[in-house]
Amino acid sequence: MSSSLPTERPQTLKIAHVSKSDAWGGGASRTAQDLTASLNARGHKTTHFCAWAGAGFGDTRRPLFGTGLIQRGIRKAHRVAGRLGFPELVPFELPMAIAQGLVRDYDVVHFHDLTTAISPLTIRYVSSRRPTFWTLHDCSPVTGGCIFPLGCERYKTRCGTNGGCPQLSDWPLECKIDNTGFMQSVKQSLHRTRRVHNIAGSNWMADFAVESGKMPIRPTVIPYSADTRLFRPADDRSALRRSLGLPVDGPIVLVSGSLLRDERKGIRHSLAAIAACADLSPFVLVIGGEPDDRFRAAIGSLPHKMTGYVSDQEQLARWYAAADVFLFCSLAETGPLSVAETMACGTPFVGFDAGGISDMVVPHETGIVVGQGDEAGLARALRHILSGGRAEAWGRAARRRAESRYSYEAYTDRHVSLYEQALVR
Repeated sequence: MSSSLPTERPQTLKIAHVSKSDAWGGGASRTAQDLTASLNARGHKTTHFCAWAGAGFGDTRRPLFGTGLIQRGIRKAHRVAGRLGFPELVPFELPMAIAQGLVRDYDVVHFHDLTTAISPLTIRYVSSRRPTFWTLHDCSPVTGGCIFPLGCERYKTRCGTNGGCPQLSDWPLECKIDNTGFMQSVKQSLHRTRRVHNIAGSNWMADFAVESGKMPIRPTVIPYSADTRLFRPADDRSALRRSLGLPVDGPIVLVSGSLLRDERKGIRHSLAAIAACADLSPFVLVIGGEPDDRFRAAIGSLPHKMTGYVSDQEQLARWYAAADVFLFCSLAETGPLSVAETMACGTPFVGFDAGGISDMVVPHETGIVVGQGDEAGLARALRHILSGGRAEAWGRAARRRAESRYSYEAYTDRHVSLYEQALVR
């Protein structure tokens, strides 16, 4: 008799998504939140477990650390361990996660961003009992703790060697004891079990993980996507601008970063390029929070409007659709949500070639990508796209690309297919 794999699959999946926070914690956690909502809309039983939640907890969002004294104790334990040089080493959250049925009640468990809140040893425990997925939203799954190496190549051999970790005093490490090599070996050991199915948001991230030598199997690439029904071009851009208190005439350049003081987001490069195009009378629309003195000095007398951090997705889509071009000069990215979402809003791109961005932008069709740090090239690209009606034409092409490649329907389909395949295996 010949044997074969079972082909029947459950009609309704029970899925747990796990991340450090809800959408308030940044793009990675927002992906977990949005994917939870999309899967629930399709009838799957999906719960989002968060270490903390800016929007609070509810039926589909549960506190990974529990509540009250237990929650505060786990948070403090992670902080203390981090200061001692062992961030996310001890799975303080695991007993509470087990008590809440993270393994018992779900067919599949999908982890997202762990930094400051979740131990890779928790993934190791869960993966020995349930099909487990981990989306690599940054480089930390194969480094000793840094989000992006930013030029350091110690991660290819062993973190912390040859002079130590250069980011030891920076977030998220922020400790005086360099145990990054040991922390990297803990993650490498997890990858060697081959029990975790890794997902990357771009080919760049997948290649980085494999080239690090710490991940034996290349992650499945599922590009970050946008809800193209929510993020869409304005029916009447002039009316939209008036309603938002923006100038109706003249070019509007969108600049965005969750933290405007974060040097990695390259905001100062964006503002320098805009200043170089002052003769075009650009208006700067700034989305993001916590500007510092350097940002205030850089924006100077440029006409601008600052929205602060925008958590409401409908409102964010309106701001995106009001701009003529998205100027994004981040120095390190995997495949940013903001690029997919602005494309869906019909807003073309200008920015640095960082991480997975070159996967997303079609040169001289949906935008222009220049070398990192090339402010002169950035200014030329911005001037080019704002001249001759290119912004409007490229915006239409960006929308078409978002619909064909970055729709949230396709994004959800890919994940459901992976979950089902894992359950069949």
